[in-house]
Amino acid sequence: MASPTIIRSIAEIADAYSALIVDQWGVLHDGVNPYPFAIPTLQALAKMGKRVLLLTNTAKSGEENALILQGMGIDRCLFERVISAGDDARQAIFKSPDPFYRQLGSRCLPLSRPIDRRLAEGPGVTLVDDVSKADWLFLLSAEPPEFSLDTWKPVLDAALKRKLPMVCGNPDFHRVCPDGSIVEAPGQVARYYQEAGGTVRIHGKPQKSIYDTALAHFELPPDKILAVGDSIPHDIAGAATRDIDSLLITSGVHKNDLNRSDTTPIDATVVDFVCQTFGVVPKYVTRQFDWKPSQEPFSA
Repeated sequence: MASPTIIRSIAEIADAYSALIVDQWGVLHDGVNPYPFAIPTLQALAKMGKRVLLLTNTAKSGEENALILQGMGIDRCLFERVISAGDDARQAIFKSPDPFYRQLGSRCLPLSRPIDRRLAEGPGVTLVDDVSKADWLFLLSAEPPEFSLDTWKPVLDAALKRKLPMVCGNPDFHRVCPDGSIVEAPGQVARYYQEAGGTVRIHGKPQKSIYDTALAHFELPPDKILAVGDSIPHDIAGAATRDIDSLLITSGVHKNDLNRSDTTPIDATVVDFVCQTFGVVPKYVTRQFDWKPSQEPFSA
């Protein structure tokens, strides 16, 4: 397994690609505020004529994500579209001919923050609050400690006994918070349910279908596209499913493993070890989604 190339900034490699698939949370923003380097980098890419599509594992729709980004000051002119895991899930639930989705039943128990229950609404779906009345589970969001794996375990265990299927509309395992902390995300709930014997359909990164949507949007060959993200098992592994080159941002969800501090160089040996534990290696690695080069890119 080849080692990735550590670069000082995305400017070093931008000329090699016509378009970019960019993750948002942990790359462009912390969930509340954009990182100071994100907007200038998107502006630099736009000036070069590079096409940008945002690919996110949130359960919100792509359009809702675009509006949230606009509220942060990330203008719509800096990206062409947002494709979300939630949209991918709802497309399958309501339109896929796959028997799994056609046989889900009408009574859905959303697993989410209260504000996100609406994301499970749709034609022929009745939302329920009691697992004993549910036909299936729709995993949408988490907000630990109140809405988390630990608090949902009794519900999940009851659902397992009833052999209820789960649809996961946000498979991220962790997310970055504004204070820099890393917290649990819904993917941990889906993993628990699956490992306990439950049937789970995962949507979003790293699944091939969401990358097929991105490729269809660009109408470009994979070797003309660069995927940028901070999650090895989602952004980097997902890009690999479609032979798309990837750039790993080390200051996101893996920062405690990959960055010794915000000021020390990236350690190439550490990057190699962490990436190989996931069985996938990006083509490039850099600290943040920045156009300006940082000092001392790596240490051997």
